[in-house]
Amino acid sequence: MGQTGWKAVRVYWTRQWGLIDPQAEPLGFEEQEADCVVVKVHQMVRDLQGAMLADRVVCHVYAFESDLVRRMEIREP
Repeated sequence: MGQTGWKAVRVYWTRQWGLIDPQAEPLGFEEQEADCVVVKVHQMVRDLQGAMLADRVVCHVYAFESDLVRRMEIREP
């Protein structure tokens, strides 16, 4: 059975950082609902040799429950 919660997030990001070099610069924040925040982000992703794989603007959408992140999605603006 796979991990859940913060342990699953740690495993995911540790694996990702071993494969790519992502950078995300927040450009703005917008509260859409009482429990949802959208962060507009300039996202740059390079491979481990430094070659650019992606350079774009995306939205990180965070849904909260009791002050904890319940879900995070990446969407096109």
